[in-house]
Amino acid sequence: MKKTLSFLSIVLFANFIYAQSGSQQFITSGDFTVPAGVTSITIEVVGGGGGGGINGTGGGGGGGYSLGTYSVTPLATIPVTIGAAGGTGTAGGTTIVGAFNQATGGGPGIWVPNPEVGGGGAGGIGSGGTLNYTGGEGGGGYYTYFGGGGGGAAGSLGNGSNGGDTIPWTGICQTPGGSGGAGGGIPSGSGGKGAGFTDANCNITDPAASGMPYGGGGGGGNGNGGGPGMGYSGYALISWGNDPCSNPSNLTASDIQLTSAVLDWTENGTATTWNIEWGFSGFTLGTGNPQVVLAKPYLLEGLMPNTSYDYYVQADCGGTGTSTWSGPVTFETDVLGTADNAIDGFTYYTNPMNEVLHLRANSTIESVVIYTISGQKVIDQNIGTTTTQLNVSNLSTGAYLMKVVSGGQTGIYRLIKK
Repeated sequence: MKKTLSFLSIVLFANFIYAQSGSQQFITSGDFTVPAGVTSITIEVVGGGGGGGINGTGGGGGGGYSLGTYSVTPLATIPVTIGAAGGTGTAGGTTIVGAFNQATGGGPGIWVPNPEVGGGGAGGIGSGGTLNYTGGEGGGGYYTYFGGGGGGAAGSLGNGSNGGDTIPWTGICQTPGGSGGAGGGIPSGSGGKGAGFTDANCNITDPAASGMPYGGGGGGGNGNGGGPGMGYSGYALISWGNDPCSNPSNLTASDIQLTSAVLDWTENGTATTWNIEWGFSGFTLGTGNPQVVLAKPYLLEGLMPNTSYDYYVQADCGGTGTSTWSGPVTFETDVLGTADNAIDGFTYYTNPMNEVLHLRANSTIESVVIYTISGQKVIDQNIGTTTTQLNVSNLSTGAYLMKVVSGGQTGIYRLIKK
């Protein structure tokens, strides 16, 4: 009898430990049952996106966002209502978890009288949590011609961005409509673009786009058969437990070019989303450029040549929180020189270039990259021989810089395209 009781005690204890960490995602309404032994849950909600209107109306607003941690009773049943996607000219629904927190849906795109631009739906609002953000407003449409862009849903990083306004009709219909607003971070979605036309006579529709998961607002339609985009439904994530979100480690920067670098790190937990913050070397964390990353390694672009940068990485474990920041790692982009840095025995002709550029070296030419003077990469080729020809017929007239790697040496050469 004593052994039987001990065995049952072990089983019950194991079940209790198992119940202490987990999560449940809701994309449709239902009930959540608090696991045995759990007395605290974290709830993350996004409201549904508003739908765009017809005939040159505004885009739908993005859903709101709320995140909070609450005390609960083990085995209690908590109702979960997922905000519905906004249809044509209708608002998105409110996502509600019990009596804890909620996020309202985005408003619908509406029509405004000629000659005004407007009618974007209001963004949804989060409430009841420790983090509450507002969805982006829908962009304005124009009369019966062009639709406004949908607003982005709010998310874990902040408010959603507003959808873009379209332009007034100028007598020519060739315009894509307003752009969709960006979401405010995981798990929010961006808004859909507004409808426009691809031809000058209003005959060929450039369709509106629906909002993205979760909570993105739909783009407004146009007045010649181009229907509006729909909003995207809301979302809820309920999690429990105190498992820490592990810090990334082994941060690196590789394949560093004039205006880009490949960033990578080791994920020490199960996160599939990370936050990056980067800026000029020495910047204070919180003042740099934020970026949400869904896959690694990550190509960071838009940098300046011959510049030193720092970057930090943070793991995002969803409802169980985020790690502390790892970093910084410092790297420096390539130098964009104005004078040749020559490789022994390397020659190239003709310069100024016309259709073909001939290259010859004593050692194997490993790679050739040609940049504009502003640092834009226009040709990038791996060679693997001592001689080669580059087709430069598509390059515009002007000055360029060529970076050559051969025999362990790197050379920078000035080129002219005539």
